[in-house]
Amino acid sequence: MNDVNPSLPRDQQQLAQDFDRVLDDAQHLIHQGAGEARKGLGQARERLQHSVTSARERLTALEQTVLARARRAGQGADGYVRTHPWETVGAGIGLGIAIGVLIGLLVVRRDD
Repeated sequence: MNDVNPSLPRDQQQLAQDFDRVLDDAQHLIHQGAGEARKGLGQARERLQHSVTSARERLTALEQTVLARARRAGQGADGYVRTHPWETVGAGIGLGIAIGVLIGLLVVRRDD
């Protein structure tokens, strides 16, 4: 899990790295506390270890789900573009014109 997928957006990568770091720190604390023999520490340590392991597994599963959905969306878009190339070109041109008009309006407003 330490290798965050580079195809994720930067914010999601940072979130995943931060969460991974927290989990690593918690595991480190668990292992440090293993030498202490206070009453109930063993049970608390086991519960914490279980929680950390479970959270790490859920995060990995969530990452896999997000990546699978992104792949399917990309494949769907690719399929549409391949079957409707001219419609896609037309939509791109239309979108480009709309963005150009909006930018032009913003520039005109700034000059006023």
